[in-house]
Amino acid sequence: MPTWRCTVPGGPMGKGRPRARVVNGRPVMYAHKPTDTWEARAAVVLSDAWEGGPLEDGCVVRVLALFPRPGRLRWKTKPMDRSPHMTKPDVDNIAKIVLDAMQRAGVLRDDRSVWELAIRKCYAAGDEPPRTEVRIDWNAGSIP
Repeated sequence: MPTWRCTVPGGPMGKGRPRARVVNGRPVMYAHKPTDTWEARAAVVLSDAWEGGPLEDGCVVRVLALFPRPGRLRWKTKPMDRSPHMTKPDVDNIAKIVLDAMQRAGVLRDDRSVWELAIRKCYAAGDEPPRTEVRIDWNAGSIP
């Protein structure tokens, strides 16, 4: 089964909600700027690593979101292993931004071709930088 991996450096982010304002009495929708910035940066990294056209067949996507370790979880003498990230952003918002970046990069034709999605969000270990790791498996065969 073919597998592809890519790492987006920097802290992960969840997809922000679209914003709205009224212009000339009409509502105008626009993207949340930090979301758009992260998605565009991730799309550049993903497209640079991807070779070939967009995937159209079913695939499995696995995402590991490693957040920066907060001060309350830093120690001088104890080991600092990865630990669960139990605050915002929610895993579904991380999935949305990663899949949208993959579409924007030309890795996926459409995110509806993803038939399995696994996401894990953790604080990075003491010696790890924050990042988002993406893994795609395709031609997985039949569902067990």
